[in-house]
Amino acid sequence: MVVIKFWAKKHELCGTDSISSYGWTLLFISFLQSLKLPDGSTLIPSVSELQRNVRPVPRAIVNGWRVDFHPKQNFVALPDDPKFSHLGLLKGFFNYYKEFNFRQNIVCPFLGQPIPWAVLDRGQSDALPPEFQWYEDALNEALLDKVRER
Repeated sequence: MVVIKFWAKKHELCGTDSISSYGWTLLFISFLQSLKLPDGSTLIPSVSELQRNVRPVPRAIVNGWRVDFHPKQNFVALPDDPKFSHLGLLKGFFNYYKEFNFRQNIVCPFLGQPIPWAVLDRGQSDALPPEFQWYEDALNEALLDKVRER
């Protein structure tokens, strides 16, 4: 992650009028979520997976965002495989985004996989994954707030 941020800053691809440092972090997390381990699981879980079955209820909400996570996560050691070495991860990151279709898809660490731009169109709410119900609710609430302001 540090090498990627250094590279982005060196090539003036990080900061004002470009992708933020936070954005590069999200890109790296999304890449790691795309990596499959020998058992078929992903290298790191999605945010929705980390939030699944969280207690206590009500959930922790800050400014409309859930900030609670399951306290016990099982993390695994990296396999002894060249693609999981520092150099392998760096090469994998650039190859992953070289092939990523940014015109059609959105990087989504929340789900741990890319989602099509089309599902976020207002007329496509039936295409939203169930984990995005909060998104539709927030859009509807924002529209109501605008109406209330008038």
